[in-house]
Amino acid sequence: MKIVIIKSDDRSAQEIRKILEALDKSMNVLAILLSVDAADQWFSNENLRPDLIFSDIELEDGTSFDILQKIEDPIPIVFCSPFEKYPLQIFEANIIDYLSSPIDAIKLQNVIHKYGRIKAYAESKELECHRACLWGNTQYLEANYKQSILVHYKESIIPVKSTNIGRIHVGFGVVSIYTPNRVFTSQHTIEQLEKMLDPQHFYRVNRQTIINRQHISAVEYYFSRRLLIKPIYEISDKIVVSKSRTQDFLKWLEY
Repeated sequence: MKIVIIKSDDRSAQEIRKILEALDKSMNVLAILLSVDAADQWFSNENLRPDLIFSDIELEDGTSFDILQKIEDPIPIVFCSPFEKYPLQIFEANIIDYLSSPIDAIKLQNVIHKYGRIKAYAESKELECHRACLWGNTQYLEANYKQSILVHYKESIIPVKSTNIGRIHVGFGVVSIYTPNRVFTSQHTIEQLEKMLDPQHFYRVNRQTIINRQHISAVEYYFSRRLLIKPIYEISDKIVVSKSRTQDFLKWLEY
C-alpha cells in the first residue's frame, strides 16, 4: 500500500511511518510532507499516486483542505487532528477515519483494515456494474437513476431534465448545474449527483466536474497527459480530464 503522510510535526510523522512499516512490510510511505507548499509541489510532480493519506488538518502555512482541493482525483484520507472547526470541509473530503492522539499500533491497524474493507466493497460493486453492462442488463443500471434533478430557484422548485444537463461543477463549496441556457445551484453534493445520474451518459472527469456525453463536441490532448473537453456550446472555463482518468474516459466515450 502506498501512503503519504502530511503533518507539521516531523517527529509525529516518523512515528506513524514506523508503526505502519512494523504492521506490514509492504507499507510504502512515499513521502512525509510538512507543509501545504511542500505537499503542493509533491503532488504537482510526476510522483506515484498514494492509496491513502494520513494528514493533520492545520499546517503552518494553511490547511490540508488547501492541498486536497488541488488534487484532481479524490484520495482516501485519514485525519490525525481535531476537526470541530471544519465540519463542512470534512464532509466533502474523502475521509476514511479520524485518529485521535496518542496514535498507537492498534488504532492504525484498525484504520488499515477499515480501508481494506471499503476498497474491497467498492471494487466488488464496480465489477457488478461492469457485468451488468456486458449482459445488457439496462434495467439494473437505470433503476435508481433520476430522469430529473430538483433545484431551488427563488421561491420555486424546478425539475431539470437530466438529458438537459450539460455539466455539473463544484467550486468554493457551491454545486452548479449547467444547462445550455441557464445555471442552477444544487443543494446536493457532487458525490450525491454522481450517484443519481446514469453513468452511461454522465462521467466525472475530475474532482470538480461531471460531464454529459451528449454535450461533448470533441476532445483534445492537453498538458501533462490530460485531455481537454470541447462542449457543443461555448464556455468561459476549461473542462479537463484528470491524468489518472484519461484512458477510462476514452473507453467510456466510445461505449
